[in-house]
Amino acid sequence: MASRTTPDPSRTHFATIHTWIPSALAVVLATLALSLLSSAMLLELPSGPTWLLLIAVFAVGESTVVHFEFRQQTVSWTVTEIPLVIGLLVFGPLPTLIARALIIAIVLAIDRYSVVKIVFNVAIAITEVAAAGWILHVFGFTEVSEPSTWFGIIVTLLATGALGIGCIALAILATEGRISQRFWSTLAVPQLFLAPATATVGVIVLILLEISPWAGLLAAFMLGLFVLLYRRYAAAAQDRRSLAEVFDFAQMVQNAGSDSDGERVILEAVREKFNAARAALWIPSHLDQGPRSLAVAGDGATSYPDPDDPEDVIRLRTTADQRARLVVRGRASPDELTGLRRRGVTELLGVPLETETAEAGYLEVCDRNGDVLQFTATDVELMQSLATHVAASVRQRQLQDKIRYDAAHDQVTDLPNRFWLTATIDAYLATDRVRRRLALLVAEIDGFAQVNETLGHAAGDEFLQVIATSITEHATLDATVARVGGAQFALVLPDVNVVQAEREATRLCRAVSNRVQVAGLQLSAELTVGVAVAPMHGSSAGLLIKRADVAVLAARTAGQATATYGPAMDEQSLRRLQLGAELPDAIDSSEISVFFQPIVGAKAGEIAAVELLSRWTHPQLGSVTPDEFIPLAERIGQITPLTRRVLRTGLQRCQAWLDEGVLISIAVNLSAQSLVEPGFVDEVSDTLAMHHFPPKLLTFEITEGSVIGDELALPALNQLHELGVRLSIDDFGTGYSSLSYLRRLPIDEVKIDKSFVLSLSTDPETNTIARSIIDLAHDLGLRVVAEGVEDELTRDLLTNMNCDFLQGYLVSRPLSEPNLAGWLTARTASRPVDRNRSQRELYIIR
Repeated sequence: MASRTTPDPSRTHFATIHTWIPSALAVVLATLALSLLSSAMLLELPSGPTWLLLIAVFAVGESTVVHFEFRQQTVSWTVTEIPLVIGLLVFGPLPTLIARALIIAIVLAIDRYSVVKIVFNVAIAITEVAAAGWILHVFGFTEVSEPSTWFGIIVTLLATGALGIGCIALAILATEGRISQRFWSTLAVPQLFLAPATATVGVIVLILLEISPWAGLLAAFMLGLFVLLYRRYAAAAQDRRSLAEVFDFAQMVQNAGSDSDGERVILEAVREKFNAARAALWIPSHLDQGPRSLAVAGDGATSYPDPDDPEDVIRLRTTADQRARLVVRGRASPDELTGLRRRGVTELLGVPLETETAEAGYLEVCDRNGDVLQFTATDVELMQSLATHVAASVRQRQLQDKIRYDAAHDQVTDLPNRFWLTATIDAYLATDRVRRRLALLVAEIDGFAQVNETLGHAAGDEFLQVIATSITEHATLDATVARVGGAQFALVLPDVNVVQAEREATRLCRAVSNRVQVAGLQLSAELTVGVAVAPMHGSSAGLLIKRADVAVLAARTAGQATATYGPAMDEQSLRRLQLGAELPDAIDSSEISVFFQPIVGAKAGEIAAVELLSRWTHPQLGSVTPDEFIPLAERIGQITPLTRRVLRTGLQRCQAWLDEGVLISIAVNLSAQSLVEPGFVDEVSDTLAMHHFPPKLLTFEITEGSVIGDELALPALNQLHELGVRLSIDDFGTGYSSLSYLRRLPIDEVKIDKSFVLSLSTDPETNTIARSIIDLAHDLGLRVVAEGVEDELTRDLLTNMNCDFLQGYLVSRPLSEPNLAGWLTARTASRPVDRNRSQRELYIIR
């Protein structure tokens, strides 16, 4: 026949038959055809070797091929009918049969067809040539000049073509049990259509040869020119079709959508554009999604061994080179050959896809339908064009995913946000709001505002990221971590009761509270955690978050690391709201007053200093304790105005004593927030200069936990020390620092916490600790103050330990300014401290 049609190997007809049954049938049929020739005395070779030229002519005919695709089939038109017509009418059936069979066997062997296929095709060729020779002889179609011969040749080749198609159909029926409709529509009909056309060309060539043998050259030239022009025309038409296809493809991609269904439609369209058996798409990880792949096959399969293997060499090399790659079995490297075998294909065209991530995506098509055509350079260019639109669709979906992701995640820590947390909790509880248990832990970072204000928002963001990582690492496997705003994080623990939630909150605080590296500084990170549990404390996300927040405030007010919500906290929360709203005005009014508690020398009894303590008398609520309003002032940012008010009062009182020639220092409690507040040290310096106050008479008391491990405080401490202001570590012994660590700080004294002092006379171990603190402090050149001295035995013990100063109820309770004046008049006497007797110190009269 003039054409050879071969469908997709996964659905082929005679080309994929792997048994000898069809071949045996074809050999039998060829034998019968040869018998017909033999009976008609047609099995003779002409004299001379000229008939051997037929072999060369058939070789040229087989190599002169024009390909075109029809649906999912590749149809190849050859000029073999020309030497077939010439051979039958000039040299006879036997030479033609030999030449045709030999060339077909050689071509199929070069194309690496199996022996079964070669035998089958050669037998069919023999049958067709033998049948054609017998028909032409029987009906006398031997005179080329007769029009009846022309018609006879065309009808004969059409009949033998139908015979070949019938043999193929019988072979399929014998092996597969049925013949598909696609066989007739895409294989048989195109071949029968081409047979008369190619036979006509053969008749024309034969007529030209009858006129003159030299006309054969003209015929060969015209035929070659026709083939060349047609190929050029086909290439140009293909280019035009490619442009139109790319445009249509772009429109289809735009309308297909960017979801999974849209991607499948796009991938199927790519497969059809290349008439490929299979196509696959691989997309790298993006946001919270892992790598994903999609595959389609022409036989309706939804998957095959696609390139989702992390070690797939073909995909990795294609994406690394950032260019299209054509891999063919005969030219593949060993690694690439492994990839082809894993997919079960013989050729592959892959191209990288630009995505929103650093890693490229990947698109591939495999095995062009039909064994005749393979992927070409033109296909590579088309693939690159289509890949641009596929990549645009992939990026569009990734952008949509990012929009959805950003709407549900915090931009700083990349954790889920309050919106996501609320939706998740409500969805979890919605299934059973009565019996489903869930614990919500809200953890707030202590001192986060100081980091933001001192080091800037970039450092604040880094601080949040460090804490977020730490919380995530220490959370249980089934916990979900989110950032709910500001310095607050939330942990959702499913199916947890109150006791378990409280235990987890305590464990989390201990695990996360530590020193962390931020902006090159060591900062102290501590959490305050509030606990709320469903359904006990609420059956909705909004209520649980609110009540966990209330528990955080309660814990902070009580000076605790954790607290579990209780109904009484709501009233306390309302009280805190009221106090927080009224505290700024109270600071500027007489509601806030300053009390003084004397600090005296342990041995001589001199009045060394007075510690300034603030008190709040609320007009409706009465006395508000410092333990309640001091943490509140720190939380709402009013601690520095309060400190400013206390310092101003202390300076005025101390200046009055100086005017009288009395030397008494003042000690002011300083919050870590004020210490790291920008401009605070300059404000202190300006205030001292304005009052002409000696800096050495001012001592700032700073709690141990606020400065130990927090390098934000160190620059401010150094600056205050350079001013001449004295610095004292208050409540020493309650934290985790050591006296050796204090050598790094510019401090002048330590105050032993009253928890040690109160049990000094009853607990030998505490006695030993206190003695050690005093001795080590003296070795470091520090003064020691013991606070909480309430009895004479404790005073005597401390005196014997060489403690420098005492403070407590044994000396005096905190006193208002008028009461302090009366106390000093009644309990103290004065003595000069310089030669000209211009300055005096007060001491207690015993």
